[in-house]
Amino acid sequence: DNIHAREVSLHDLGILHAGCDLSGPLSLRLDTISPRFGTRYRAIRDEIVRVVSEDDERHDELEPVTNLSDGN
Repeated sequence: DNIHAREVSLHDLGILHAGCDLSGPLSLRLDTISPRFGTRYRAIRDEIVRVVSEDDERHDELEPVTNLSDGN
């Protein structure tokens, strides 16, 4: 979700660390997470495709309905 995160490099963080006069080495903890919106959107889309596909398969398995108005 944070579109600006890809614009920040490790070099940028090193310069920021050096500019703050912090003692000790730069230490980072990086976690990778997938974007919430994109991941959830694709999950919903895939679920809809699955349900529609199952519905189409069930529809194809049904016997065709013949003319019901002839009373048989």
